[in-house]
Amino acid sequence: MKYATIAAITLAAPAVLLAEEPRNPFETIRDEINRVDDEDMRVKRGQVSDGVMTLRVEDEKKTRGRSEIYGQDVEIDVSDLDQSTETGTNRQAIEANRNTLSRYQTRVNALVDDVRDLRAGVAAAVATASHQFDPSHDGLQLSLSAGYHESETAASVALGGAISERVFINVNSSHTSRDQETYGAGMTVQF
Repeated sequence: MKYATIAAITLAAPAVLLAEEPRNPFETIRDEINRVDDEDMRVKRGQVSDGVMTLRVEDEKKTRGRSEIYGQDVEIDVSDLDQSTETGTNRQAIEANRNTLSRYQTRVNALVDDVRDLRAGVAAAVATASHQFDPSHDGLQLSLSAGYHESETAASVALGGAISERVFINVNSSHTSRDQETYGAGMTVQF
């Protein structure tokens, strides 16, 4: 009989399992953003019918793995987006604001006119204060003067005279660039 020798060699090797490290979720998000940024998605046409908006979306670059939405119609339910009530309310609010602004503009214009009238009044006061008389003169005197204040002007005329040795009186009238008239009178008494 022949004997065969069978040699058995047993190798013992430690078992090593290779596992991937868990990926940072921010890297996954960044990769997805970069992939979408590389796409050239365009809405080719769209319509709204019975509360459903249908958009035809196509990828001009034909990005691989994205055919599930590109080149197809995407339907979006917009029935709950009825804004007719809000639109009516907004129209009313806009009209109310327009009316309020119009009233304020009218008030501002009135205030501007008032300021101009005040400037003209100051010009009239300057003109009136500029009259010069000679109290020692025996007889009537006529004085003409003018005034100016912040773009408004006034002209004034005055008549004055001594009614006794110790009393001098005058009367004046001024007319402004705002078509206002002012009148004044004065008396000087010597003691």
